[in-house]
Parts: sequence; structure tokens; C-alpha cells
Amino acid sequence: MQVLNACRRARIYKLVVRSFTWLYGAHATNPAFLSEKHPLRAKSGDVFFQDKLAVEEQLLRFRQPGQGRVVTVLRTAPIIGPSVDNFVTRYLRLARVPTVLGFDPLWQFLHEADAVAALKCAVDRDVPGVFNLASEGVLPLSMAVRLLGRTRLPLPRALLRPTLGALWLTKVGDAPPALLEYLQYACVADAALAKNRLGFVPVFSSREALSDFASAEQLREANLLAETPRDP
Repeated sequence: MQVLNACRRARIYKLVVRSFTWLYGAHATNPAFLSEKHPLRAKSGDVFFQDKLAVEEQLLRFRQPGQGRVVTVLRTAPIIGPSVDNFVTRYLRLARVPTVLGFDPLWQFLHEADAVAALKCAVDRDVPGVFNLASEGVLPLSMAVRLLGRTRLPLPRALLRPTLGALWLTKVGDAPPALLEYLQYACVADAALAKNRLGFVPVFSSREALSDFASAEQLREANLLAETPRDP
């Protein structure tokens, strides 16, 4: 809100803002691919999503036609790569990755290099609007875990929600309770509009982005092992 008010006072011509495809929400009724016209149905009562949904609401008013502004909103799939550290990468780094028993949703990613390239496209070109950004292809969560050399820990939903909540509140765990819905249902975005209007074409597929992250993790773990003091 403060940033947008400052932009109004300074008569800023152009604003580029990063948002999240997961704001569409993970639901059993989702279509195979979610376009920019799909409503944002992430749980507004969830602390993790409250501020992110509020930002989108304020941006909707700020970018109304006739204001003389170019506002580009980039809704990214979970960003992953060798140097990324976020709650998704920390979740996938767990030795035993908790999942919802009986469910194996499709996930998509965006490589960090492609995220930077998309940002450059938005800066270089005056293209107002909302754009989904995601790599080509999707992966079942079970395959993503397997590619990282991890094992799944399937838990009943009733047990997983309070577990995630307690770990998040006590700062012991890395995954917010909001992640639970995405461990059960898919939230896959259609990125065709970004290609057609913004001129953004990702270099890495979702699988390649995950593989690049996995290679970096293997190197990191090998270095940690080499640095561990051995008993004399």
C-alpha cells in the first residue's frame, strides 16, 4: 500500500510486481490449466496467503485503465534452482518428505534463470497485464521427490495439517500449513499468454529445473560431508 501510494505521488509510469500462481488455489475442481482469467481462490483466511491476496487486490485498483500507467504482474510458479532457498526448496530438501496419504498432485516449477529472464522482458517491454510464468511440463509430486533422491512420508491429512502448523509456528519446520492443499490437489498455470504477449519463452522445463536444483543439492551435500570432521 505504501509503495503504491508513493508511486501515485511520484507519478510513476511503470511498475512490475511479482506474484504467485499458487494464489489460484489448489482445488479438486481446478481445470487442467489455470489461465489469468481464473479467479484467485487461495484460502484468504490463511496467514500465508492473506498479504499476497491483499497485494493483488490493491494492484487491481492501481492498474485500472485510464490511469496512464503500465503495470505488469508476473505470477510465477514455484521458483527453483541451484541458488534458490525458499519454503518449497526447503520442503523438498527434507530427507523424508511428508505428503498426503492417497494423493499425488501435479506440480510445475520455474527455473531461477528463467524468472530473471521474464523480469527482464517485463522491464524492457511496456506490456501491461497479468501473466503466468511457468516452465513447460508438469511432474507428479512423487516423481519430484524421487528425482531429488528423497523418500516420501505419506501421512493422513488429519495428522499432517496440525503437524505442519505446529512446526511452522515454532520455527522448527519450513513448510507453512498452506502447503497442505498443494500436497493434495494440483494448481497448474497456463503460461501461453506470457509467450504470446510478453515474448517470454522459458529455457528450462519443469523437470530440467528440478534436475538442476537436484544436482546443486548433491554437490552441497557432498561438500558438507567432506567438511565434517572425522574421528581420529
